[in-house]
Amino acid sequence: MARFARQVDYDHMVKEMLSQGASVEDAVQEVDETFVEGGYDLKSLFRYRNDEDMKQKVKVEGYLRMFEQLLVSHDASVNLVFGIQGLTQNLQSRGNETLRVGTLRLIEQKSTFSTILRVLAAMAAASNDEEIEDRSNGEDSDEDEDEDENKILQKLHILTFASIIAQYPREEYVDYETLLCLSEETAPLLKTAIDADCGEARLVDKYCDILQFLVRIRVNRELLAQVSISNELGLAKKMLKSNPSIQQKIDVILSSL
Repeated sequence: MARFARQVDYDHMVKEMLSQGASVEDAVQEVDETFVEGGYDLKSLFRYRNDEDMKQKVKVEGYLRMFEQLLVSHDASVNLVFGIQGLTQNLQSRGNETLRVGTLRLIEQKSTFSTILRVLAAMAAASNDEEIEDRSNGEDSDEDEDEDENKILQKLHILTFASIIAQYPREEYVDYETLLCLSEETAPLLKTAIDADCGEARLVDKYCDILQFLVRIRVNRELLAQVSISNELGLAKKMLKSNPSIQQKIDVILSSL
């Protein structure tokens, strides 16, 4: 049974050949042959064929790295919004299959969906710390409404991209379930994120879009039941009772748990 090749190993070998004077086309051809002969399956890779493909791959990696940087800063920059727009355009483009499929492969290899859950939980924790600090200083936590709205819009961009990943046709992925499978670490993070945002309809709507796909995977249903995600969804349902669309989505999700 063939093993899936790792992008980092593949890229390293290509770079070595390029440093020896080979063209991109020749380097890729030889590395492909080496990996196949070694029993590796190349369908897990961003398969570049020329200089332009390589530049596009580096750009996609830069976009995805922005999510990892958010784990440190917790503050989404304008660059992240542009990055998400770029990734979304790649996934929706049928005119450049190398870029579209390559973007999917990097999303899988870098476990981007799990990274997004960590980012959302970190942002929730940071917001909670800020509220506690404001209260201890006697400040009105609602006085900067523009800042609150910016944070909502940042999360909305991130959640919209996460929902695109979840809703993308599963046959387009190498391993759809592995990409979207929750774990004992990430299931509580999703719970934390939803708890922080359960009163904001725009965000809850996106969480529901994502959850409708997550609950189709058995292990996810078990983990979400384990962390009692129904409590957060029930609270969101009460807080947003005037929104029939969200009510219906939550009911569908709860009936699956």
